[in-house]
Amino acid sequence: MSSQFTTRGIRFPVMQEIALHLGLPQSQHQSRIARAIDIINHNPVVEVYPTTRDWHVPSQSQPQTYYQVTCPSNQFTCDCPDMTSICKHIIAVWLSSITGREQVSQILTGGN
Repeated sequence: MSSQFTTRGIRFPVMQEIALHLGLPQSQHQSRIARAIDIINHNPVVEVYPTTRDWHVPSQSQPQTYYQVTCPSNQFTCDCPDMTSICKHIIAVWLSSITGREQVSQILTGGN
């Protein structure tokens, strides 16, 4: 799989599998994953403090604005105004991580 994702490359059933893996509600999975893919394809997700698992993720609508995603104890949080447990910024961090890319690759190939 290439370093960039595309919404065309990740078909609807695969997005459903990713959403199930992330625990996203069925009604939100396609648009959130597509927006997260757009974020990582146009801007880097910056890991600020690898030891504390802290990332800065660019806003799609506000240039020069970054949201802070943290994962101190395997529970991701984001300071964006979305107010959901799994926002597009968290998905972007997950998709840009080695673990996320490996899991997406397994989903795409039907592996375990």
